[in-house]
Amino acid sequence: MNDPLLGRIIKQHLNGFSGTDIAAVGEVLLLMFLMGMKEPQDIYQYSNKALWQLNGLPPDFDKDLVVDIFSRINGLPQMALELSLETPSIFTEISLVKIFLEHGKEIAVDPILTSFKDKNVQSGHSYSLQLAIQNIIDNFVENVQSAIFYSVGLQNTSDQNLQTFNQLSEIPFNNNLWSLWEGFEQNPGKKILRIAAYDREFNEIVSFSDIPEKPRYWIGGIWPWQVGFEDLASEGRVFDLRIKGREKPLFYKVLKNNSISKNTGLKSFFLYEHKENPPVTAIFSNIKTTHPEEIITAYINRWPHLEKGYFISELKANRFSDQNRASGLEQTEGELFDFFSRGLSSAEGDLSLRSLLAQLGELLAKYAWKHYFANFNQNIQLDDFKKLCVEIPGSIMEDDSVLNVSLDNKIQEYRPIFHAAAKVVNERQIRDFRQKRLIIKA
Repeated sequence: MNDPLLGRIIKQHLNGFSGTDIAAVGEVLLLMFLMGMKEPQDIYQYSNKALWQLNGLPPDFDKDLVVDIFSRINGLPQMALELSLETPSIFTEISLVKIFLEHGKEIAVDPILTSFKDKNVQSGHSYSLQLAIQNIIDNFVENVQSAIFYSVGLQNTSDQNLQTFNQLSEIPFNNNLWSLWEGFEQNPGKKILRIAAYDREFNEIVSFSDIPEKPRYWIGGIWPWQVGFEDLASEGRVFDLRIKGREKPLFYKVLKNNSISKNTGLKSFFLYEHKENPPVTAIFSNIKTTHPEEIITAYINRWPHLEKGYFISELKANRFSDQNRASGLEQTEGELFDFFSRGLSSAEGDLSLRSLLAQLGELLAKYAWKHYFANFNQNIQLDDFKKLCVEIPGSIMEDDSVLNVSLDNKIQEYRPIFHAAAKVVNERQIRDFRQKRLIIKA
């Protein structure tokens, strides 16, 4: 999963280079053609820093290595076939994840973990198959990281889960959260049996039935506009919280204890952007031994835009249908994955590495355009999008886990679009081949 697709395939058709060099050069080759370079030798005239910084390479990276690897790659027909076989898994869209418990309960969530869903309601918030599989493993199967839900609250007064809340009269959790929590705690008769992922047409694409018996952890938010938020109350002092990457401090208070928190060890907090203002959200978790600041930091790092985020805005407005959303690469475009035939019909007239890279780059650009831009401005066409992405200046900074890209967009009419698109990118947890998370400021 960690190896980039292109580097993984190139490695099978090339000897004499390290896997690290091949992975890096594969990413460079893909981006340089997207940036408008026509031949690998054009890299010698490239004087910008972005190509190197985006791939974690030093500015004095050996350009000869790029040209050398490009010239030595062989077995293009086999490489075209491998690309044709592997690429669809990148663009296959997973729109729903179901968790099946022993007593017959089915819990449905969107793969991004915005919120819980009715099992037959399309979320419109999809992940690629590769990302969805990794998230299912990390969040649910192995739970190597807490499953962090944007919302675990009740949507409105007609919510079918409201009766459960009225009976409990303490915390306004979505009923599916209660069920999932029982599965996470491995309560008798309510353990997780199976987890499955579904595409846009609700076809089951992948299933996990080998679920380790272990306790699992979750974190989730309840928002001021959700049912029951106004009945939550805090106690004690206000604590300051400084989070790496955020310019201003945040503040939190512990919520009052109730029978649920006493019996289960549930942690709960109000989060504030300003001490004197009402809370932005309430954060809950079943993690018993972790310091409150670590729980809140994990939630904010996962959902950095809080109440201004794209997906929580969609949830608040009940826009969880695919009807008015740009889709992924449709099934009718399946011929786009035929790298062999399309390579033969390219401008070169024969199968070339440059034509394969151009095809893959075009697919990736189209995917990004449809997922991150077309929903905000239908007038931005693919060619405009590619040009804008290359021409807008910016800066890049990185640490051990995050790649921060700041865009300096001086075109006024596009600023709101890029600002909105950046939120979607940031909330979808995009990672590079080094597993560094991409955060964009626009």
